[in-house]
Amino acid sequence: MHRPYQLIPLLFISIFSLPLLAQDPHFSQFYANRVYLNPAYAGLDAGTQLTLNYRDQWFGVPDGAGTPFSGGYRTYNATLNQRLPCFAGIDRANVGLAGSFFRDETGSAPFTTSGGSLAFAFEYAIHDPSWNKKKGLARLEGRIGAQVGYMQSTINSRQFIYSYQLDPVVGLLGNSNNLSLSTGRYPTMNIGGMLRGSVKHGLNDYTLFSVGASVSNVNQPDISLEDGATDIRLPMRSTLHFGFTQKITSRRGTKHYNPMYLAPQFRWDSQLNGKLNLYTLGTYVLGRGYYSGIFVQFNTPNDPATNTGAAIGGRNTNALILNWGFDLRSVLDVGKRWRDRDTGWIVGFSYDLPVSGVNAGASLGSLEINCRILISELGRTKCQVLGKNELYKGATCPVSF
Repeated sequence: MHRPYQLIPLLFISIFSLPLLAQDPHFSQFYANRVYLNPAYAGLDAGTQLTLNYRDQWFGVPDGAGTPFSGGYRTYNATLNQRLPCFAGIDRANVGLAGSFFRDETGSAPFTTSGGSLAFAFEYAIHDPSWNKKKGLARLEGRIGAQVGYMQSTINSRQFIYSYQLDPVVGLLGNSNNLSLSTGRYPTMNIGGMLRGSVKHGLNDYTLFSVGASVSNVNQPDISLEDGATDIRLPMRSTLHFGFTQKITSRRGTKHYNPMYLAPQFRWDSQLNGKLNLYTLGTYVLGRGYYSGIFVQFNTPNDPATNTGAAIGGRNTNALILNWGFDLRSVLDVGKRWRDRDTGWIVGFSYDLPVSGVNAGASLGSLEINCRILISELGRTKCQVLGKNELYKGATCPVSF
C-alpha cells in the first residue's frame, strides 16, 4: 500500500492553467484527465486516486533562444479524486470530490497562468441492477458536477526589448526593467452532466456506454492584464463526448483467458460562438493491464490560421494522435494470476503528429505523459448496490469512461 504523504509533494509541484491569448488548452488523452473534460467525472473511480498530466506542445519550435526543445507550450495538471459512497445513507447515491492544481507556460515562460479548483459531483443509480433479468438495460447512472477555480496570468517584461534600449551604433543596451504585469485572481466556473450504463446481451456479454456534456468558463471572467482597460472575456467552451466499450475476444474458461475490448470515442469542443470547432474521433483497444489507441483531431471550418488582431483566437492543428499505456504494478507483479495481481499505477503516453497547419518537421508534434495512481482502494461499505454500479472496479481497467 502506498502512503499518501509520499505523493503529496507531487501534487503541489504539478500545476496547470488556461492561456490568455488562445482558446482553452486541449489534452489529447482527455480520458486520462477526466475532471478537466467534465466535472461530472469527479470521484468516478472507487477510492482515492491522484492523476498527474504533462503536455509539451510544438516542442520543436524554437523560442527566443533560437533552439528547439526549450520553447513550445507546456501544460501541467494534478488532480486528487475522492469518492464518498452511500451519500446520506442512500445505497444508490454517491458523491465525488476532486481538487486540481494547474500551470501553463508559453515559450521560455514569459507568460504563465496558474491556479487551482475544486469539483463536486453527484451520482445516482437510475436503474437498479437487481431489476435486470437476462437481457436488456443492466445499469444506468446519472452524474452531475460543478467546478469552481481561481486563476491568475502573469507576463514578465524581461523577455521584451524596448525602444530606449536600442542604439543605432552599438545595438542593444542593457536589459529591460524587471517589470511584471498580471491579472487579478479571477474565478472560473465549469458545469457538466453525463449518463453511464451497460446493456446486457447474454451471459458475460455487455456493451458499456457513456455520454456527457459540459460547459467551461460559464462566468466568462475578465482576463485583461491592464487594470481598468477594456474587458477581455474568456469565452465559454462547450464539450460533447460519448463512446461505448464492447468485448471483442475472450477465451473465457481457458488458461489463455485474455479479454480484449474495443472502445470507440468521440469528442466535440466548440468555443468563440462556434468559430472554433475541434473534433476528436478514434478508438481504444483495452486489454489486461494495457491500452492503445488511435485518434484523428480536426477543425471546422478548416480555414488557415490568421492574425486578426483579436485578443483571443487561433485554432488547434489537425493531427493524428497515437496513445499507449499500461498498468505498471500489474506488469511488474509477475508470478501471480492476473486476477490476483496488484493494480493502480497507470502510465500513459500520447504523440500528436500534425497533418496540417504547423507541420511535423517544424514542430516535432506534441507529447503527453500522464500517471494515475490509486492511493487507496474503497473499503467495504454498507451500500448494497455500489459494487454492481461500478463500470470498472477501482483501477483494474487502465481506462475508465
